[in-house]
Amino acid sequence: MTEIVTRTTEPEHQLSVAKVMTTALAPFKLMQNWRRIDLLNETVERRLTRIDDDGELIALRTTDKAKRWEMNCEAYNLQEAMPPMAEIVAAHKAVDRAIETLPTYRERKLLAGLMLDGLGIKPEEGTAAYAEALAWTLENVAPGQGEERAVEYIPAPAIAAAIDWLWRNYGETYGRPPPIHTVLEQCVRFREKLDDVRDRIFAYGQAHRRLGQIIEATDGDIPDDDGDVPF
Repeated sequence: MTEIVTRTTEPEHQLSVAKVMTTALAPFKLMQNWRRIDLLNETVERRLTRIDDDGELIALRTTDKAKRWEMNCEAYNLQEAMPPMAEIVAAHKAVDRAIETLPTYRERKLLAGLMLDGLGIKPEEGTAAYAEALAWTLENVAPGQGEERAVEYIPAPAIAAAIDWLWRNYGETYGRPPPIHTVLEQCVRFREKLDDVRDRIFAYGQAHRRLGQIIEATDGDIPDDDGDVPF
């Protein structure tokens, strides 16, 4: 976000709310167009990518050439529908960088100002102090329940996601900003969701790698018996 925040704000270069929010929310949307790989329910993806306690692929224990060739075809089709590994790695790095980067005070204050504008709260002396207080508070936010690995601040994407939620769901303000604790509750919720995005991309990358291992291990297992093939 830094390049957006530090732009000049002269009339011909006004900051675009859409551009700021789209940039800040980008880490949440990196998987948006990816094929969904289901590693939780009993699916082909899970059957193929399940590993034992030693990290070995359970599916590869079979020596039946027909079953191994079937696995090869399934794994190939699944992996072909996924983005390249380089894209998955880049996405994981982008989300990790977003989580591990403390947004600057100026960035936090800008987002606080955008939130107030979107809620229709007119600028005045009190709102300026509110934006400063919120920006200051967002630098130190202890992990919530179930956030053992959380950073102790709110990353920019989580702030933007909380703002977007407030714009869509917060009720009548009567010209008053929402209580800071209400904003922080949503920020913590979306910080947890952002960490979940990172975990899902990591699992996705693992699935891609394991499918590749299956393809490589079963590549020569074309069954000898062609059955009813008429040619």
